[in-house]
Amino acid sequence: MKRSLLFWVVYTAAVSALLLLGLEGVGRVMIHLKHGVPGKTYGLWIADPELGADHRPNGYNTHTRVNDWGFRNPEDVVVPKPADGLRIIVFGGSTTFGYNLADGDTYTERLEAKLRQVPGWEHSQVLNAGRINFSAGHNLILMKRLVPKLQPDLVILYEGVNEMQNAWMLQLRDGVNLDTLADRWGVLAKGFDQNRWLKRNSILVRFFDYRIKELLTAHPKETGPAAPQSALIHPWIIENYRYLFGAMLDFLEERQVPVIMIRYASVHNPLIVPFSEISAEMAEARGIPVYEMERHLNETGRPLAGWFIATGAHVTAEGARRVADGLFQMIEEAFPLEEAEPQD
Repeated sequence: MKRSLLFWVVYTAAVSALLLLGLEGVGRVMIHLKHGVPGKTYGLWIADPELGADHRPNGYNTHTRVNDWGFRNPEDVVVPKPADGLRIIVFGGSTTFGYNLADGDTYTERLEAKLRQVPGWEHSQVLNAGRINFSAGHNLILMKRLVPKLQPDLVILYEGVNEMQNAWMLQLRDGVNLDTLADRWGVLAKGFDQNRWLKRNSILVRFFDYRIKELLTAHPKETGPAAPQSALIHPWIIENYRYLFGAMLDFLEERQVPVIMIRYASVHNPLIVPFSEISAEMAEARGIPVYEMERHLNETGRPLAGWFIATGAHVTAEGARRVADGLFQMIEEAFPLEEAEPQD
């Protein structure tokens, strides 16, 4: 009896495992046939000892692809840096990565296209270093890796969007009491989805998370009015961000890299706005130009919400075009066109 039961348990487990492996294989073949890119590997994320996970060089998924340095750019990084163009790196989270936008529609790609129309800047590259869920702590690490090697002519910072999320993950998934962190700055949450091996590597797990869970949570419960900001933003989160953003500016200043900072707009998420205000205050104190996204969008007379998707923080394709226009104007001022080589 026991031997028979053990046999059926082992048999059922083996058949289930083979079935799952078969489904995983079929899924990979289907995605490769539909979305495969020569020279690239399926999956945008790989494990990283400091960041938890980072973009896989030459990775792709069903939505987009990244280049040889992990930037969301269709082209590889041009080496050596061409003389007839600007090399710009943009750091941020999903609002920079543009998870809701098709290739060609992100504000970084729109900006690059505009720059390439200028004589003397035809081979400019605007490298999109945005990563979904990345906070200032993640991006400071990333910046220290990329800037010394690529030596950009300009860095654009779209920071502060994910500070609350990092703190929530620290508390809810990692069990960290923020009161105990004191002056330990740059502590990164470990529980992000991209840090999970199965989420990075299994098509079935991603299908369950993105499709099945979405169906199960299609009708969220109504919530009451938002609590006051002061009741929700722990002091450590604010001071942590001040330290990290200051460290970014120090790092770039030491290397004499010009900076443009984006003061972002948010339609209905007041918890992320204070971090943008801190960034702007610190940038302006150092004479760093600030792109006023909300003011620039409002100049059209169109309701602010019309430039964003339902999250209230991620711009639409039309919003990305408008943001690119504003940044382009600032870059023209920072790098006057009369200094470019004249064309015969």
